[in-house]
Amino acid sequence: MLAEPSDAQSWVARRIVQFGEGPCAFVLGKRLDGVARRSAYQAAVKTRWFGVPISWFDSAKLGWHLGFED
Repeated sequence: MLAEPSDAQSWVARRIVQFGEGPCAFVLGKRLDGVARRSAYQAAVKTRWFGVPISWFDSAKLGWHLGFED
């Protein structure tokens, strides 16, 4: 999916300035049978993308952006 910075100080905006347009994160979806993928890790941040709740791992610890659909 395409992402747009929410404001000029967001991590998406900073990434576009640094690297230009391109992939910025990975989001894991639910399995086709509707069972959500679960993780032993606590989500650092929760957001909504296109109406879908997304939980994000701590990118400072991980070193990149990885989220999963709730």
